[in-house]
Amino acid sequence: KKTIQEDCWQQIGEDYSIYLTKNLEQAIMGERWFIHLADDMLPISTRKKQVGDRIHIKGMDSPKKISRLFIDEKISLKDRQVWPLLVDQNNDILAVVGLRYDERFSKEYRLQDYAIYIKYD
Repeated sequence: KKTIQEDCWQQIGEDYSIYLTKNLEQAIMGERWFIHLADDMLPISTRKKQVGDRIHIKGMDSPKKISRLFIDEKISLKDRQVWPLLVDQNNDILAVVGLRYDERFSKEYRLQDYAIYIKYD
């Protein structure tokens, strides 16, 4: 597991970098998402896939298996082993970085949200 620090770019996986902040005044490049992170969800971190992992994707009635998501997205077996997952302190999956994001993510800012920027290196 790799803990994500606030207000700095961090390399995650082989191909992605992430920037977590509450400061919306900076001009930061990258795909921007907003998420409310309660104190009991922090810190967030990245890890690799584990057996039985699931993510709650917006618009789906039940959580989707990460293994099925990788198959649907045609991710190679080699890449599946190292693909970064963003998780909260409780080890709940927030994102399969670069592919799918939890239903709690939004493109619209709401009060008390963190901004998460993701870029493909």
